[in-house]
Amino acid sequence: MKIFHTEITENERDEIYKDFVSINEKYNLVQDNAQERISAHTKQDDKIIGYASGLKHGKWFTITDLWTRKEHRRKGIATTLLQSLLDNAAITGCTHAHVRTQGKKNELFYEKFGFSEMGRLLEFGGKSGFDSVFYQMPFPAKNRTIIREMTEAEYPLLEDFIYTAIYIPSGEELPPREVIFDPEIYIYVDGFGSKTGDHGVVAEQNGKLVGAAWTRIIPAYGHLDESTPELAISVLSEFRGQNIGTLMMTKLFELLSAMGYTRTSLSVQKNNPAVSFYQRLGYVVTAEKLDHAGHEDFIMVKDIGNENFS
Repeated sequence: MKIFHTEITENERDEIYKDFVSINEKYNLVQDNAQERISAHTKQDDKIIGYASGLKHGKWFTITDLWTRKEHRRKGIATTLLQSLLDNAAITGCTHAHVRTQGKKNELFYEKFGFSEMGRLLEFGGKSGFDSVFYQMPFPAKNRTIIREMTEAEYPLLEDFIYTAIYIPSGEELPPREVIFDPEIYIYVDGFGSKTGDHGVVAEQNGKLVGAAWTRIIPAYGHLDESTPELAISVLSEFRGQNIGTLMMTKLFELLSAMGYTRTSLSVQKNNPAVSFYQRLGYVVTAEKLDHAGHEDFIMVKDIGNENFS
């Protein structure tokens, strides 16, 4: 038998492909040409800044593209897009997702999201230590974070979350829980749901609420005017460092934008490490003031009117 190493003709390719199709039809297999592409993207100033895409193949979903414009990286955009992409894939009947990636940062990203390694090609491409890694994740994944709108039944839980949100500078002790009933603090949760501007989202893992982000238009620390909701956010301590805050904030921005709001404000102590987190999300410092306890606070504002969350 003679072996040829030249490319076959188009007619020969068609003949082989037709045979593949007949085999697939005989055994009721999914054909490659029947794959459905699912995608998600986001824009700012009518300019695309993030894109995610993949192909449905039976009950498996293959992630093919996940991209964020360079100047918009490290803002949680990729995480938010990936979650939206997988949510849509699950709706279509997919039960598992898989992806191939390269580079330690990308490996950590998918592992943090809930993917588990199922194999790797060592030094793929000839670069030492640069493996091609295959990951998979079932739907729903254990410990996967679900971001959704807050329900009315969950409003009372804001008392717990506002207490968790209290920043304790180094060297200071956590105050008793009763501190939340100080008028300057309790105004953020008192009668939530009864005022214009009361909107909230929660983060859920394995049926447990692990975070909340909400807005109110109230005469509080970060109040600007009657058309700018002030934002508060809280993540349980043991769940921090998982991008949950970014996911909730992004979902809340989307919700506020859809309701016609063009900006949101917040108040944060100047020495709180969260300042850099808010800046990465697009907040800018517009003023400084003292809170009721004498701490120096930044007033920060984010413009959401020029962002497209589609």
